[in-house]
Amino acid sequence: MDNQSDVRDLDQGLFHLPRPTLRNAIGYAIAAILFIAGFVMYSNGLSIPDIPQISEADRLDELGEIESYNFQALQDGYVQSQYQQNTAAFVLIPLELEGGIIATEECYESEDEDGNIDLNYRISLDSQSTLTFTDHKGGTITTSFDNPRL
Repeated sequence: MDNQSDVRDLDQGLFHLPRPTLRNAIGYAIAAILFIAGFVMYSNGLSIPDIPQISEADRLDELGEIESYNFQALQDGYVQSQYQQNTAAFVLIPLELEGGIIATEECYESEDEDGNIDLNYRISLDSQSTLTFTDHKGGTITTSFDNPRL
């Protein structure tokens, strides 16, 4: 049996696609489905707004006048109706919570008939509470969330 192969042949394993048998067809179908699912997830992710880096924020010591903030156009993905004139400022201001509830926590212990102890801990975010913050000079600001947060 003479089994000579041509040196110029691309049949080197990496480039060789075998004739689709039932076993190969199943693998090709699974690969195609995963490729399409990955593309769909990637496409959906393009609508998520970019989160600015903290290093890009304007650092301020106090709330001050809102006109002094560096307002810029919103990026794609943000709900335009929640912002005035489709602009927003990204600022970092050290604030202290004066009033309102951000979250509540619960912790309780239960014991079954075998004597096993189970600890349960839960945090619930409170989206209905209006939060009041103050800066170090006494300036106050309140939250204005339109929609309940999860």
